[in-house]
Amino acid sequence: MAQGLRHALGMPLWLGYLASTIVIIPLVVYGMKVLAKPQSWTNPLWLLLMVAPRR
Repeated sequence: MAQGLRHALGMPLWLGYLASTIVIIPLVVYGMKVLAKPQSWTNPLWLLLMVAPRR
């Protein structure tokens, strides 16, 4: 990600690593908790999609 920021925005590499860390760590810590709700809401849809082609 830092390399991409460097090439796309001309950001210094050290700053790209810092920005990446600030974004990624909270995403890793809280991401699965946040994603669990929408995933549970869509479970019936996925079950329907798994069964529908067999009919």
